[in-house]
Amino acid sequence: SDAVIKKSLEDLSTPVRIAGLEALAVRPIPDTRPRLRILAGNARPEVRRPAVLAWLKSLSPAEDSLIFPFVSPLLFDTDEEIRIIAVNAVEDLNDSQTTNAIGALVIDQSPRVRSAVARVLGLMRTGVALQYLGKMAGDGDPAVRRAVVEALGRFRQDDSGPILRSMAERETDSGLRGLIDATLSR
Repeated sequence: SDAVIKKSLEDLSTPVRIAGLEALAVRPIPDTRPRLRILAGNARPEVRRPAVLAWLKSLSPAEDSLIFPFVSPLLFDTDEEIRIIAVNAVEDLNDSQTTNAIGALVIDQSPRVRSAVARVLGLMRTGVALQYLGKMAGDGDPAVRRAVVEALGRFRQDDSGPILRSMAERETDSGLRGLIDATLSR
């Protein structure tokens, strides 16, 4: 029930609190948002991660303007999972401020974060997003390059073709080269 979930947010037991946060990520309760925002600042990642997710899930589509100010500092969090959550949270925001903010993560130390960035840039399908994907095309991690190819596949061939052809010339992974060729053939 809502009362049990709300009470779990105040519980001192971390597992109980996390269970309440996970329940809120599935079924948001609007009046818990202030508490979620406090918990999203918690120093313990096991509490922060579900709190951030629950807060984001509590927003309605009409409240998109609240996402970027909340997520922006999380893009540069020390916790890799928080950075991934933040990148995924902005996938529907298609403005230059958001694109440039996640574009700064094309050099993130984590291949998982860079792959998430590539995926979201592909969803944005803007000229600026394409430029960032071009910078990522030579990434040292094959999983990131795969994410870049998949993202480029969302663009018009006229726009993404030069980057894909350049990738095909340099790619040493035969499976990835096959994916590039298939993407170019569409």
